[in-house]
Amino acid sequence: MLTVRLLIMTVVLARASARDLFDLTGEVYSDLSVVVRRRGKECFYQPVDDDVETMYIQYTALREDILDELQFIVKDPEGKVLKQTTGESNSFDLDFTEDPHQRGTYSICFFNNHIIKDIIVYLEMEVWKEDAFTGDYEDDTEIDAEIALESVSDSLKTVAENVKSMDLHTKKISQRYRRDSFELTYSNSYVNNVGILTCAMIICAGLFQVYFIRNLFHT
Repeated sequence: MLTVRLLIMTVVLARASARDLFDLTGEVYSDLSVVVRRRGKECFYQPVDDDVETMYIQYTALREDILDELQFIVKDPEGKVLKQTTGESNSFDLDFTEDPHQRGTYSICFFNNHIIKDIIVYLEMEVWKEDAFTGDYEDDTEIDAEIALESVSDSLKTVAENVKSMDLHTKKISQRYRRDSFELTYSNSYVNNVGILTCAMIICAGLFQVYFIRNLFHT
């Protein structure tokens, strides 16, 4: 099965898009859609160094008839399971500033236990490095400049939090739109197939009735 590594701290591989690479918001965002084959799995790996403060992961299966077939598992660098759940959508976040979580490479895996259907999963990941933009401007030789920079940094952090909230809202709307598009495609295909099957059954039933009626009159 295909395994994609998300090396967000250094480079984001194919099928993932990175934005705001620790510019003025301290955020790296990546999203992608992946097909998890039936009875298969897909895993992603995210390195976390000492400067990372938070990590957020959210996924949605782009079809509604997923029950317990899709399994979502997050493990820390030692292989300890931090999150294990099933269903069509869920999320996971870690705050490294409050809890002593281990630094290293975290794994995010999806298991499709369905024996017939492939599952399309839309995955979003954010890594937050809130102080990334302050270090480049600090000047140890000028205290006044440092004080001014701290004030500017605090203001930028507030703006960054607002931008992050707006961005999350926008991403949720985009996610719903993608999900609705896929559901519409699946629904149209399902309706067409059921319609064809129903017409075929009606025609077959009519032919059987004509056959039996003719045999009845012949006898």
